[in-house]
Amino acid sequence: DSFVVQGIAPRTLPTTGSSYVTFSGTGFGVSDYSSRAMIGITACESSVWSSDSSVVCLSSSGYSVGDLIALSVSRASANFNISFDFEKPSASAVSRANVPTTSGVIISVHGHSFGHHDYSVQVRVGNTACEVSKWISDTSLSCKLPDHSSPLMGITVSLGVLSRVTPNLTSSSLMSISSYRNFVPSTGSSSVYITGSHFGKFSASMQIALGDTLCETTVWVSDSSLVCYSPAGIGSGHAAVLLGGTRGNVSIGQFSYMAPVLNSLSSNNVPATGSSLLTLTGANFGTAQNNLSGAISGQLSEKSLPSVLWLSDSSISFEVPDALSANPSIRITQVSQVSSRMGLFSFDTPIVQHIAMGNSPTTGGIVVTISGSNFGTNNVSQAARLGLTSCEASMWISDSTLACVSPAGSGPGLYLALGKRESRFVTVSAAAKTGSVSEAFSYNLPLVKPLNVSATATTGHTLVTIFGNGFGTSDASQIVQFGGSASESSHWISDTAMVAMVPHGTGKEKVVSVSAGNYVGSVSQAFTYASPVISGSLPVGCIPSTGATGITVFGFNFGAEDKTLDIRVSGTSCEHSEWTSDSSVRCLSPSGHAVNTSIIVTVDELGSSPSPFVFHYNRSEVVQVEPRNVPSTGSAIVSLHGDHFGMVDFTIKSRLGQTACESTMWVSESTALCKSPSGAGVQHSVTLSVNMQEHTFATDYVSFNAPVTSSISPKNNPSTSGSVLTVFGANFAHESVYNASVRVGGTDCLATVWVADSAVSCKLSSGIGISLTVAVSQTTSWGSISEAHSYDKLQISSLTPSAIPATGSTNVTVFGSHFGEFFNEISGK
Repeated sequence: DSFVVQGIAPRTLPTTGSSYVTFSGTGFGVSDYSSRAMIGITACESSVWSSDSSVVCLSSSGYSVGDLIALSVSRASANFNISFDFEKPSASAVSRANVPTTSGVIISVHGHSFGHHDYSVQVRVGNTACEVSKWISDTSLSCKLPDHSSPLMGITVSLGVLSRVTPNLTSSSLMSISSYRNFVPSTGSSSVYITGSHFGKFSASMQIALGDTLCETTVWVSDSSLVCYSPAGIGSGHAAVLLGGTRGNVSIGQFSYMAPVLNSLSSNNVPATGSSLLTLTGANFGTAQNNLSGAISGQLSEKSLPSVLWLSDSSISFEVPDALSANPSIRITQVSQVSSRMGLFSFDTPIVQHIAMGNSPTTGGIVVTISGSNFGTNNVSQAARLGLTSCEASMWISDSTLACVSPAGSGPGLYLALGKRESRFVTVSAAAKTGSVSEAFSYNLPLVKPLNVSATATTGHTLVTIFGNGFGTSDASQIVQFGGSASESSHWISDTAMVAMVPHGTGKEKVVSVSAGNYVGSVSQAFTYASPVISGSLPVGCIPSTGATGITVFGFNFGAEDKTLDIRVSGTSCEHSEWTSDSSVRCLSPSGHAVNTSIIVTVDELGSSPSPFVFHYNRSEVVQVEPRNVPSTGSAIVSLHGDHFGMVDFTIKSRLGQTACESTMWVSESTALCKSPSGAGVQHSVTLSVNMQEHTFATDYVSFNAPVTSSISPKNNPSTSGSVLTVFGANFAHESVYNASVRVGGTDCLATVWVADSAVSCKLSSGIGISLTVAVSQTTSWGSISEAHSYDKLQISSLTPSAIPATGSTNVTVFGSHFGEFFNEISGK
């Protein structure tokens, strides 16, 4: 008989397999036949006969629903219409319960029945499949998240035809706001960028509300950025909310519409009486009247604007009240927002045109009527000033008239010449603005008469009586000044006299001034201090010509303080002058060479008489001369070394012997240069004169080069006198100092003529001889050339008698030529 399977247990199997399944029925045999069971299309891992009515199968892994079973016993097999299911996959937990709205994040899904191996598993988050689903084990999967925006999401795991949803296992990250623009124009349509995170990757029907009004448009830009086009509105402190639909609402924060901006007015100036209609241009005045109000404030008070009319978002108009301030401030209020600005306009400045009384005594009390315009209304505080002093009383009469009771004389106190009056400004203040007119009002000035006082000591402490008028009616802080310095003390005697103690000072022709009630009268060239007087000085005797020697000058009237001081020694200012006291001053002497010096002290343009001669400068001294020999033609540079030649180029001269150098140049305090004159001779003394002080150098001399004879012409001359001989050489000096002589043999020439420094000629005396020495002398210097000149040889033409006795002693006359002109030592044979 064939076998029959009546049922299996259990009917639901794990997807991993290895689960025992019992087949029950009849006809399975009475012994262990080769039974084989199949579940679906997959054979059991093993089948074991249990009884005629029972076979046990170890199931294989799988995933399906409603599969049928098959059983083979011995050689018989049969399929039975008995279905079973594998367990559905089930997710129980995820690795991140809160995930970003953007894709790319990988999460782990934990549960069971995910299969024995990778069965093309698929995971969905909410309604969206994961970008990548990956099987890891029967209890673990991974999912690469897709974009999403749902607040709570279930996890669906699909394994073949098996699937199961586990709700609310994960959720999207909450939206958050990081920054936004919190001020927008009142006209709306302004882009408000809102940045944050987790806005999703597409527009998810989000809207933004600013206050109670939705944005004109809300545009999704990215997961981190939204744009709201603001609605029109006014006010501040509005709440901004992101309406996220199913994801809920998120508070953005508070925002405000921009406060009104006040730019300019239709007029910069308005009358002080008010009632002018002005148009104010600006921005953010809103789109309707919207509770606009305003006020104008001054320094001490404030007035509301009677009405403020909205014209547009950029303009409003209002009526101006009467004047309050010189520089009023406009304040506009729109709901809770207040904007103000100063300096957009001002009230017209008062204009002063005429003063009914232009002069007043210093005692004041005169009613002065001031005419003009823009004096305001009686609600405005008006005041008038004459000069810098407020009127004793000011009374408003009309917008064009004020009355002022003049105060006692006071003011800025200008120093004016004798007999003139100080012109005053008349100033009217209305609503803190002032208008003035110059040269409209004046007080009488004090008049000071010339003083009858001789020069006083520079130390002061001398009482002086000053006469004049207009000194006031009482001792009211009158001030007396001598040359700009206040008196040591002053005392008011009457309107015409004051006594003052002269302060210490220096100078001449000082201005004496009297100020009374802040007005000044003066007289010029009225007072002079005494001139300095010198009684002595130190040191005495010689001081170095180089200067910089400390000199102390004693006397008086040098001043009680360091004034403009000049100390001169023999007309030359000291290198430095220093005030010590009224009786002593000091200076560093200038360089100089004066033999007899005098000192003059000048203080503030007043000079002393010259002091007696108490010292003199050291004389110049020459200690060395280079070179010692110079050409007779001159123009050679001779260096003079020594001391006390002066620190600057004083009048300096030098000479060699009795002849002045062609020029003398100062080099330093110890060196001078002489350009030698032409001359002759030896051992000439050197004399140096500095600033008329003269010194002769007694231990060293300068000599002119001795004559040098090189040749003569002609070398032979007749023995008779009168022949001309020219001698050539050098150092024959200059014609102006020529004093030379020429000698041939031992005989001087009859005359010598200078031709040049290198040539002289002489008129020869008669003479005889050969190879004679020719010498040229220049004062005490000689130059010669030997064996240079010869006279013509003797010539014998006849003898008388022609025959003589052999016994001798007979006179013989010898006739011939060139015997000379006078008896010479003649010998014959």
